[in-house]
Amino acid sequence: MHKYKRVRQIGKGAFGAAVLVCDVKRPKDQYVVKHVDVSRMKPDDREAAMKEVRLLASFQHPHIIQYRDSFVEGGTLHIVMDYAECGDVHGLLKARGGELLPEEQVLEYFVQLCLAMEHVHSKRVLHRDLKPQNLFLTNHKRTLKLGDFGIARTLASSMELAQTTCGTPYYMSPEICENKPYDAKSDVWSMGCLLYELASLKCPFDASNMMSLVKKIMRGWYPPLPAPCSAGLSNLVESCLNKRHTARPSAKELLAVPLLRPIVERYTAEMHPAPSEPSPSAKQEAPLLLSRASSGLPPPTSSPSPASPDARARLSPLPDKPSPPPAAPPPPLAAELKPEAKSPPPPPLASAAAGHEGAARPARPRRLPQLDQGRPRAPREAREARGGAPPTPPADGRRHTPPALPTQPPFERLGGDGGAALQRRQRALLDAREDLVRQRRVEEGRLRRLRA
Repeated sequence: MHKYKRVRQIGKGAFGAAVLVCDVKRPKDQYVVKHVDVSRMKPDDREAAMKEVRLLASFQHPHIIQYRDSFVEGGTLHIVMDYAECGDVHGLLKARGGELLPEEQVLEYFVQLCLAMEHVHSKRVLHRDLKPQNLFLTNHKRTLKLGDFGIARTLASSMELAQTTCGTPYYMSPEICENKPYDAKSDVWSMGCLLYELASLKCPFDASNMMSLVKKIMRGWYPPLPAPCSAGLSNLVESCLNKRHTARPSAKELLAVPLLRPIVERYTAEMHPAPSEPSPSAKQEAPLLLSRASSGLPPPTSSPSPASPDARARLSPLPDKPSPPPAAPPPPLAAELKPEAKSPPPPPLASAAAGHEGAARPARPRRLPQLDQGRPRAPREAREARGGAPPTPPADGRRHTPPALPTQPPFERLGGDGGAALQRRQRALLDAREDLVRQRRVEEGRLRRLRA
């Protein structure tokens, strides 16, 4: 800690504290040092602390708190990170005094959160503790940065599911409440809760006890957003707070939502600025310099005029490079040595003849099918597959044409809103099935307790 000077303590946890420090050589550079006492930790807790260090070091993103350094002194692990001088989102919402944030600012914060979570999920990492206290603000409260990966989980693959229960209860997903395996879509549920809270200054799921809170989360009941919020924002919250985790969008899919796309493009351009356009003179000189560097020849004194193919053919070789001797004529073929020995012409290829229109093809005798009363004879298996004997031809001898099948999609045949109605009915059936399964589990647990 000799490189840093303590300023003040800004937080305290179960195994240590967070202290604001400044660089001794550059006092204006401020950082947060997280002190973690690893001497009295269990092996699992010590490994969790080291895992947080490795995770922080692996993230390089403008919307994630930047890791700077880590070292151990006297049984204490010190993690040096960037300092968010504007506090966190929890303090911002608390200071509003009930005044709603503008929807443009809500979407700005949510896009920055989506960009950070898309980067985290691309590394197969789950945050598992998204809440307003872990969203930090910098740059006059215009920039949001994700932090506190203390209980993050790294998955071996993008399809693996985690099975531990952790995180803040108000932002837990239904699959965590049911103690089921979960994946990155559980973080998306927490992102939907944060979006709702940014827009309404309230948690979507709130209750006086844990059992009531879990019941609300399991049923997906939450009050509608306030009136100033647009329908697009309400639909975005609804898509993230879908009870079925497979129906929720990923962080990458959220960035493609039309409501967020203009903001995403602006932040993406700031994260990956386009290279500066070279001047016209540089564009003209670049190919010439590249050709000189590749050939190693001195630059020409004047630009030569283009020569025609005949003129290039009449050019003499360079004086310092002798012309190669004429090539020896190829040996005579066997057909030239023995004119009487003629090989038969190769048979024509069927694919080549079929690929060229107008190509002459040898006439072949066609084998006509044996007729039986004016109709080709069909095997018994084909008749059975068609459902019996073949239909009787019409008396006038004309071919029977079956009626054309309707080409209209099934949803369109149902009416203007048929597809949406069918989807709502399927969703209602799935919800009813889930409720029945849940009630059955409750009844089975009650019977087991009575028998015990």
